[in-house]
Amino acid sequence: MTPLPNQKRAMMEQLKTLTVQIEHQIATITLNRPNKKMPSAFR
Repeated sequence: MTPLPNQKRAMMEQLKTLTVQIEHQIATITLNRPNKKMPSAFR
């Protein structure tokens, strides 16, 4: 069964919210970590 358009829209909004929360979490972790101890992956 394919979801109704409004269900699909609700799922997209939920995904967008989750993505924003994750990005905020990553940004917070990055800011709280001293620059000297930054792994090369973040450079």
